[in-house]
Formats: sequence, C-alpha cells, structure tokens
Amino acid sequence: MYAQYAANTYTVTFYGFNNEVLSTQTVEHGGNAAPPAAPEVEGYTFTGWSGSYTNITADTVIYAIYEEDAGTVTLLGDVNCDGRVDYADVSVLYCYLLNITTISEQGVANADVDADGSVNFADVTILYRMLTNLT
Repeated sequence: MYAQYAANTYTVTFYGFNNEVLSTQTVEHGGNAAPPAAPEVEGYTFTGWSGSYTNITADTVIYAIYEEDAGTVTLLGDVNCDGRVDYADVSVLYCYLLNITTISEQGVANADVDADGSVNFADVTILYRMLTNLT
C-alpha cells in the first residue's frame, strides 16, 4: 500500500468594475489562474489586475483596476474608481495600505478623503464612518 495525496486546491475570484464576479476558478496549489477579459467601461480604461494570479497558494480575490479617462468627474472616496463609494472602497484601501494590492493613480487621489495630502489609515476610518454615518 502506498499513501495517496491530492494537491490542495484554492478558489481564485476575479471581480470587475462594479464588483461583479467575472470568473471563479479552482486552481491547484502553486498553479496559475487565467484572467478573464476585462469588460469595457465608458469613461474608464482598464489598467490591470489588483494582485497576482500566478503561483496560487491560498484563496485569492482579484479586482479589475480602472483609471478614469481625462475629463471625467472624480469621486472622493471612490478608491477602486468604479463610479460609486461603497464598502468595497474601504476594503481596497485597507489592502492597499497593507501592500496587498495596488490602486490606480486616480484611486490614490480619491483615497485621500481627509485631504491632508497623504493616504493613510485615517482615510480608511473616515471612509468607513462616511458609509456607516458614524460621527
């Protein structure tokens, strides 16, 4: 008798512009996911993915990153540049500050919700409080 082992598998989920699920894939330990085609969004340009989808060793969530086209209106707090301010922006900003993900240049500008010239954890707190109407 010989011991038999199966490789661990992980779920990789790709999210699009409005946090819609574009693809969910099961990947073996150390394997690669295949990124889906990013949907075109009027007024925005797709610039890449928020994280690595190669050498997967844990369940992974990856967001499509969009940058506003010139001449569009910016939205303070819209860290993921999806045209709205919601809890996804809090999550993306928190992950950005922990160096887990990257955000676009416009996302960084939108993330400075206290307008002090820097993006830090105070911005996460303020953004969260804005969304939950805490004082």
